[in-house]
Amino acid sequence: MKMQNARDALGIIHRGIDASTAEITALSNWEVSSTEFSRVMDIMCPVPKLDDSTQTAVTRAENKRASIMGLYKHDARVSPWAGSALGVLQAFNTWEHHVNGSSKNRAERNMLNVMSGKTEKSDNKVLETLRLVGA
Repeated sequence: MKMQNARDALGIIHRGIDASTAEITALSNWEVSSTEFSRVMDIMCPVPKLDDSTQTAVTRAENKRASIMGLYKHDARVSPWAGSALGVLQAFNTWEHHVNGSSKNRAERNMLNVMSGKTEKSDNKVLETLRLVGA
């Protein structure tokens, strides 16, 4: 009985690995032009007009955009996949995990975000936005 339980557990792991590999492959093959990436940025990180907001809010939005763009173009965790949906997803996900918020309790916050579904919801929003812009 214990051997069968172990085989079943390994089968679940293998199916999970296969599904993850297929998803990563599909995202890396999904081409995203620079125009489409700009449209995603406009939707996901809009910069408010100064007439409707404060200079602080404008600066915060501009800094977020610059940070995500820097990850997309220059960060080794993201840039190898620039030009693909995987690169776009990695840019936003990496920003959420490693840039957004304070460094205090970052690991705990990231873990709680995964467990609560917040990370998955955020990732899905990026992918939905990519579909919306026609990528």
